[in-house]
Amino acid sequence: MTQSMERFGLLLLVAALVALIARRFKLPYTAGLVAAGLVIGGLRLAPSVTLTPSLLFNALLPPIIFDAAIRLRWSDLRHSLPLVLVLTTFGVVISATVTAAGMRWLAGWPMPAAMMFGALIAATDPLSVIATLKDMRIGGRFRTILEAESLLNDGSAAILFALAADMVRAHQMPVRAMLSAATFQTCGSVLLGIAFAITALFFAGRSQDHLVELTFTTLTAWGAFLTAGVLGLSGIVAVLTAGLVMGNAGTHSGLTPAGHEAVDGFWEYAAFIANSIAFLLLGIAGAREPLTSVAAVASIAVIVVLAARAVAVAACCLPFARLRRTVSLRGQALLVMGGLRGALALALAMVLPSALAHRNVVQAVTFIVAGFSVLVQSFAIAPLARRLPNDDAGASRQPAASPSTKRAKKSGGAA
Repeated sequence: MTQSMERFGLLLLVAALVALIARRFKLPYTAGLVAAGLVIGGLRLAPSVTLTPSLLFNALLPPIIFDAAIRLRWSDLRHSLPLVLVLTTFGVVISATVTAAGMRWLAGWPMPAAMMFGALIAATDPLSVIATLKDMRIGGRFRTILEAESLLNDGSAAILFALAADMVRAHQMPVRAMLSAATFQTCGSVLLGIAFAITALFFAGRSQDHLVELTFTTLTAWGAFLTAGVLGLSGIVAVLTAGLVMGNAGTHSGLTPAGHEAVDGFWEYAAFIANSIAFLLLGIAGAREPLTSVAAVASIAVIVVLAARAVAVAACCLPFARLRRTVSLRGQALLVMGGLRGALALALAMVLPSALAHRNVVQAVTFIVAGFSVLVQSFAIAPLARRLPNDDAGASRQPAASPSTKRAKKSGGAA
């Protein structure tokens, strides 16, 4: 127990130092964390802590998802919701298909390996996207689109990943059964999240103690996630739904003003800690992997994944070309480069079927693509945001106001 606390404390110290340096030189914080992890792992100074699927999904992901969800305002999301839904459904399918085809014909991978890679790399990673946007203080419409997409498309990618894994194991699944399972999982996860949020708001409303109110939000985040896992539902969708309900309904009922302030501060800090640990461990894991042997195929994969993302974004934005909420070409470029991959893709790669041919190669290539995404793509987001047309730039360059700030503005305006 003492050794575990020491390792955790060491990681926090490194994260704090990296945060100071990143803020000082205006660098992406996530890129600094991965780079620090690579250095620590390369010098063999890393504590014996590894990024496992269990650690990522059960400990680190819930606070990041919940913190982003409670800050998503429905008034902002509803205007971009049609585009977000298209990106998280058709966009994921298009991206996975183009990636699989590219790896099959350009890299010569067997179709099962190409399919699995396409499925696990199709979803943008909420850890990477949310952390990068926060660090660069990009707000408004495009932050809402990128955050909402990264939060919602994990369910779509998980379905594709499970289907691809099932095909690798040579078990056929009828299309009707697949659609039924997907519908049950989505609807069940949403209902579970709503139930947890309403229950938490009800009990929190019976107390005037902000610490008790904060405790109920904590129980909601991890409770919804873990319960969904037990029931065979999507923990990400359940936590996302619970956070959206509490972040919007909780503004008007349930929580006291002191409770709102406590919730805002606590979850912002919890997300910072979770992001810091995840990206440090991502870098450390990369330093431990023999990656030089797959450098050539990984270069192909980076190009294929970026091209697949560009095709998916262009295809999904095309139906909105003549509408009021159209996305400019520069806006599409921001969506392409903002489609970051990270620890989530690596966690899925860790649970690839053992019978998959080229399994080790797929895992190594996944890390390189995720590392490129965090270390290179993240640097392109801020310059692209600054070059948006005037109708988008005003929304994209301003920092997103926290719920507490918005409440203060509303109360000041009423006065």
